[in-house]
Amino acid sequence: MATAQVAQQVTSLREGVIASGTASGVGFPSYLCAAVKTGTAQTDEATGLTDTWMIGFAPANNPQVAVAVVVPQQANSSDGASVAGPIMKAVLTAAVPQSSVQQPCSVQPVPTSSFAAAP
Repeated sequence: MATAQVAQQVTSLREGVIASGTASGVGFPSYLCAAVKTGTAQTDEATGLTDTWMIGFAPANNPQVAVAVVVPQQANSSDGASVAGPIMKAVLTAAVPQSSVQQPCSVQPVPTSSFAAAP
């Protein structure tokens, strides 16, 4: 069962994708406090083409917009951050003006030791 604590933990991890993870090179503005997940899925074994993607929302502490970007049939060497990332950045920065984001906006992680065991 999903709880507010689990959602907070996942959101914090998704902020980390931008801060120091696979999307750290995309250049999301810090005011945005976006939370994202990147991905690549091989869709055609014969050609090696992949679908690259990124999902996310902003700001993390009070989401105003959620976006999914899928870019199909990319070279096998492509990844979600380099292909879908710039599109995600453009959409989120256009949709969420800096003046609408209450600072500080990052979500603090919940220690995993505080989660109760499932019954």
